[in-house]
Amino acid sequence: MVHKNYKWNISKEKGEEIVISTIKDILSGSKDLTVEYDELLFALNHRTKGIIIKNNNKVKSISNFIKNVFGGLTYYIECNPDFILSRDNGKVYIRLLHDIAGEYSDWILVNDDCY
Repeated sequence: MVHKNYKWNISKEKGEEIVISTIKDILSGSKDLTVEYDELLFALNHRTKGIIIKNNNKVKSISNFIKNVFGGLTYYIECNPDFILSRDNGKVYIRLLHDIAGEYSDWILVNDDCY
């Protein structure tokens, strides 16, 4: 649930920059630019723990920021054109899109779930 009452110490835009750059770093560091959802969430929280994120003067994790400001990591990934979310054998995977664009260069990828 996204809250209308915005009392974070960083702006939504600055938070989004941090989230996107950190996720891209995590995915770029993986073998095939794909990471399981739980691993991504753990790495995201671990890599951003040095950044002080506060809501109502209480320190929060980046995952809490994503949940409150963007509606959750899954929703954010699905709506972001840089990433693809896929499910396989009951597990959820996140993949960097620019890797897939090379495989399917003559395809047009459309994601209309978020509009």
